[in-house]
Amino acid sequence: MKNKRIWYSAITVLILLGVLLIGPLNVFRHGHYVEEYYVRHIAPEDWQQQIPVETGVGYEMQFSPVKDFMNGFSIFLCNQPEKATGTLTLKILIEDKLIDEVSVKLKDVEAGQWYKVSTNKYLKKGVAYTLRFEAEGYKEVPLLQNVLEDYLPDETLTGNTLLAYSYAQPTFSIDERVLIVILLISLWLFVSSKMLDLKKKDYMRLVSICGFATALLAWVYTHNSLDTKNIEKYNEFQMNSETLVSNMIEAEHNGVYFSDDSENGYGLGRYYDFIAEKDDYIYTFLTDDTWVNGYSRKAGDLLVDSNLYTKSVILPGNTIEFSNGDRFEIVGINDDGDNIFISLGESNPLMELKYGSLNDIRIYDEDGKELPRGYLEVYLSQYGLQGKIFRHIARHVDYEDALPVLHLICGLLTALVLVLVTYVLYRKYNTIFAGCFIVTAFLGAYIVDYARNLYWVEFTWFLPMLFGLICAWKLNNKKSRILCYIGAFISITVKCLCGYEYITTIMMAMIAFLLVDAVVAFSKKDKDVFKLCVRTIVIIGVAALLGFFVAICIHASLKGQGDIVKGIGVIIKDDVLRRTSALDLNQFPEVYESLNTSSWAVLCKYFKLMPTVDILVGVPGNLFPVYCVAPICIMFYDYKKNKLNIEELSLYVVFFLTTVSWFLLAKGHADVHPELCFGLWYVGYVQVCLYIMVKKIAEVAKGRTGAEK
Repeated sequence: MKNKRIWYSAITVLILLGVLLIGPLNVFRHGHYVEEYYVRHIAPEDWQQQIPVETGVGYEMQFSPVKDFMNGFSIFLCNQPEKATGTLTLKILIEDKLIDEVSVKLKDVEAGQWYKVSTNKYLKKGVAYTLRFEAEGYKEVPLLQNVLEDYLPDETLTGNTLLAYSYAQPTFSIDERVLIVILLISLWLFVSSKMLDLKKKDYMRLVSICGFATALLAWVYTHNSLDTKNIEKYNEFQMNSETLVSNMIEAEHNGVYFSDDSENGYGLGRYYDFIAEKDDYIYTFLTDDTWVNGYSRKAGDLLVDSNLYTKSVILPGNTIEFSNGDRFEIVGINDDGDNIFISLGESNPLMELKYGSLNDIRIYDEDGKELPRGYLEVYLSQYGLQGKIFRHIARHVDYEDALPVLHLICGLLTALVLVLVTYVLYRKYNTIFAGCFIVTAFLGAYIVDYARNLYWVEFTWFLPMLFGLICAWKLNNKKSRILCYIGAFISITVKCLCGYEYITTIMMAMIAFLLVDAVVAFSKKDKDVFKLCVRTIVIIGVAALLGFFVAICIHASLKGQGDIVKGIGVIIKDDVLRRTSALDLNQFPEVYESLNTSSWAVLCKYFKLMPTVDILVGVPGNLFPVYCVAPICIMFYDYKKNKLNIEELSLYVVFFLTTVSWFLLAKGHADVHPELCFGLWYVGYVQVCLYIMVKKIAEVAKGRTGAEK
């Protein structure tokens, strides 16, 4: 017993140490990352005097790290003879107290080139340090180089010395750290449940297993660890939709908000600024033989994106102020529809190294009034609850960490909901069904692609299913049913406030298991269970419809500017009819060709999958029709043998109808977005097909084993 406690204490200490080191302390660092100047981009007139570092004299300057874990410098010496001798020593001090020094052999330093110097200690963000250069034993005095202040990095406090600063980077990203900590805590809970004599150790073990599974699944959702074939699709999946959320965060970061007060209640929008090419979240300006990040290689001209914002502020007579403070008047523009060519009347090229990124420029009108730094266009098709929540969370984290943190939150929530669904399936049905569901959660490309997306918030698809499944599992428990009714109302309200897409499939998935139980009860002539199932379906369905109606009213109050009835009419016309079937085709532009497509043609489209995407990892997409038909063949065989399982048949039919409900009722949307809507097969149907096939294989294997015995 004593040895057991010692082992438990040792394991607890190790796990706690791991949590602290990886989590709050974040001590694991690597590398020597530095942004060195491309010195050829320094204009000749901006090179200033050279600074001799003579014995007994030296040179001092002050600097302050702008990030944590600064670990060195890159120095630039102007003159170095071929066989240089002596040493250059860099001493780092705080208020005349030496904290570190590094010596460099001058023979190793090449003139006119950067030379990296590593410190022995990490230097802290925001602390003012003195850097003293000292030289001895040289043949020729080493010379440091001064440049115009515009070229100095933010770390430099005094002096104009050409110097770059290096930092170590975290070994683990912020999402990796959180997930590793969850794994460690789950491990500790599991060890505690095994090694301690506790009353609720079974509950603790269950929580640990769920935590472990959730963290692993979230890791897959944030890194796509299991499907290398799907990497390109995963990295690019629905970035255009997600920018409706990320653009709100970016706009707020730049101090830009909706210009119309009536739009302030919405949570999503498109942000426009000077970026010439906005691909994913990598913001770049045009670079080719003529342009370098939007700067002309030949003259003092610029090139920015042509959009709603730049068209309104890039006008002749307005003034551009660069990040270094220099101002130039716009003397001419040329808008080709894609880009705006800006002439500043300068014959010599302007260098980005001196003037900064074009995304940092400010525009002033002819009266000297500063104009907004961007334009935010409201997205009216939904309320945008996810945009509101994620924007609020982003305010409390570093801007550069906002997207990884939000992706992690989405991935964790999706993983948690799917793990809970798996657990309830295990309790209500069997291990095989639960296993098929969790395997699909790990290996289903579409589930993985959607999981971290900030616009689609995939966990809102499966949360209503979870409440419906719990309701079916605890059917005879009135208290549980009531809680599930409330959960259904809230989850559907949240889903609709985050978007109406796929709502028929999501609502059907919520009642799917109750429908299956009703069919099974009817086949067994169990009237009491059948009536209870029907009554429960009606009540939870009404709760869901109320949630839908509440979300519509909240959205309509914005659409109708306070007039809910008027807003509902606008929603029906602009957001419902054009995605389903129009009452009057004359009301809609010709682009809505899907309104003329037959429901049969739309349905047939969804039995074809892009061959580059697997149904599950290792199961080619072109086998999807076979994947769908195989369970039918199995059930037909069982029927011929008088062994047809009504529950399996009901699961197959109900979840098939669950998915195709959106394809048929939202025909307009489904016809033009097959790359999106194909994922609806994974809201139960793919899992059920896998379950029927695996269960039959298990039965055959068990039968053969029994026969051999």
